[in-house]
Amino acid sequence: MLISPSKKFVIITTPKCASSSLNEMLSPYCEIKILGENFKHTTWKDYHEFLKPFIKKYFAGGELETIAIIREPISHLNSWYRYRSREALRDSKHKNHTKCTYGLSFSNFLEAFMSENSPPYAQIRSQSAFLTDTSGVNAIDRLFDYGDLKRFVSYMEKKIGTRLSLPAINVSPQGGNKGNYLELSTDLSTRIKKFLSLDYMIYDSVCKNKLE
Repeated sequence: MLISPSKKFVIITTPKCASSSLNEMLSPYCEIKILGENFKHTTWKDYHEFLKPFIKKYFAGGELETIAIIREPISHLNSWYRYRSREALRDSKHKNHTKCTYGLSFSNFLEAFMSENSPPYAQIRSQSAFLTDTSGVNAIDRLFDYGDLKRFVSYMEKKIGTRLSLPAINVSPQGGNKGNYLELSTDLSTRIKKFLSLDYMIYDSVCKNKLE
């Protein structure tokens, strides 16, 4: 999470939505940086409960705009699937080896993700978990589509007042598993979309707003 009281914004960094790239691009312009493996992906709910009161107490200037990026939900899972197929995780001695998806089909990965007791490799928090309030409603002031990052960069340039360049960092590998989320069966595609209905509701609203 990145916070700039002076520029009046908060970046909620959703995992696998260019978060490492956002941190690299925007950190120089933020007074508060919450980084580290267990902290950089702070949810809106945690921000609202713990960080917002602190900012109000110690920084003058009114409300901060919350900003985040959301990805097409199946594409988001496909990115996790590919990321966990990377060569490092294939080593049985790696601390996260149980999360390795190498050799597993994407369809089987999705089935595991939807199962009641998901194995470690399929334990992934939905994007909506980072973006919604306690009632399950989108709480982000301004959401951008991962598929249109130029729009996000352009907005942040106006917000900060300078030209910005988004680097490519921590990109999921294209090699390893070859699962293509566009090749899912109709049945599986329907079930995963129902399972991620809240994510799709939020994502579809972002796409609709782009057209208005």
